[in-house]
Amino acid sequence: MFGVTPSTMSYERMYDDFIFLLSPVFDRIIRSTNAKTEFVIVAEAQAAAVGVNYGLLGDNLPSTEQVVALCASRGIGRLRLFHPDEAVLGALRGSGIEVVLGTFNEELPGLASDPSAAENWVAANVVPFAGSVRFRYINAGNEVIPGDNAGYVLPAIRNLDAALRAAGLQIPVTTAVATMVLGVSYPPSQGAFSEAAAGVMAPIAAFLRSTSAPLLVNAYPYFSYARNEVALDYALFKAAGAPVIDGTLVYDNLFDAMVDAVYAALEKKEGVRDLLIVYEGESIGCLAMEDARGGWLADKQGLREIHNLNKFHVRRDPYSFAGMGLWTLLEGFLLLVNALAILNEDRFLAPRGWSFNEVTGGARVKSLRGQLIGLIYATQYLRVPLIVLNTITILVKLVSG
Repeated sequence: MFGVTPSTMSYERMYDDFIFLLSPVFDRIIRSTNAKTEFVIVAEAQAAAVGVNYGLLGDNLPSTEQVVALCASRGIGRLRLFHPDEAVLGALRGSGIEVVLGTFNEELPGLASDPSAAENWVAANVVPFAGSVRFRYINAGNEVIPGDNAGYVLPAIRNLDAALRAAGLQIPVTTAVATMVLGVSYPPSQGAFSEAAAGVMAPIAAFLRSTSAPLLVNAYPYFSYARNEVALDYALFKAAGAPVIDGTLVYDNLFDAMVDAVYAALEKKEGVRDLLIVYEGESIGCLAMEDARGGWLADKQGLREIHNLNKFHVRRDPYSFAGMGLWTLLEGFLLLVNALAILNEDRFLAPRGWSFNEVTGGARVKSLRGQLIGLIYATQYLRVPLIVLNTITILVKLVSG
């Protein structure tokens, strides 16, 4: 059994991210796992933080003030900005919304080679807002690894980290990778970084661990489904039986397998077992769209009508997916799944329709029942339950035995 080793992590950051709460659903958890389970009340229940990407590639977007107001009205507590934007950051002042602020990929060589460039970046994009904007993480590059600029990522992270510390700011610096960093993803227990990515990922993971920063992983089940021979039911959490058997591990959905493959790759690198991981995912069932077609609104061989998030039910638990965030803590790992985007951007080249809202700001996402609904959901490789709730966050602490 994989136990929890909280001594290796920052309690302050853990408590800021999570709320332990006793709940009747714990009876369901205890029956669903062989592990002994401890539950600790840390604070009163509060709204779970929903995270979304805020893209700016559009000429049809509402004002930044409208977007911030929309986030507040929908209980969205975290935004990811792919690059600095003075108007957006200004609108976020005093909002309490946490921000993951990215750099342009093109900036990485300069940030990596010149510490003063990192200092100037921090001085221009972080310091003026730090007193009134809650910066959660600084993200050095998006999906750069593997690639020509991969070697710049860690030096850029180091320089930005040093610049932030010199400015008196304790903001973790990280990077975001896609699952293309994996050379082996099947079976999940054999997950390993590709030859092109391994030499870069190992020192990055070690550095992130040393600074208590997360690794951001963009995991999109739809793309895996669209590009490979994957059964639709397996991708939609609806598979009957056991489509994938990995030794003693049984997978009945694609997302489980993708997550476990990354965990397995990290476990093969010494010293990164307790690395914090934040996942970004698209339509994996945490959100129910009001669109009549529902679910994934991008095509695969003309298949649109059958993608329906309202049919997403996980494992054997009768509760429906109505969660607005997905968290777990295991062996020091933390997992958070966010929605793909807050807005549909008319100049964004990737498939659209996975956003919370149309550009008018009208709500497109709601919980299935509008009530507190939880479910138990377990990744097979790590054998740890994930708790999904739409109004409060529960953290399950597993203990050996």
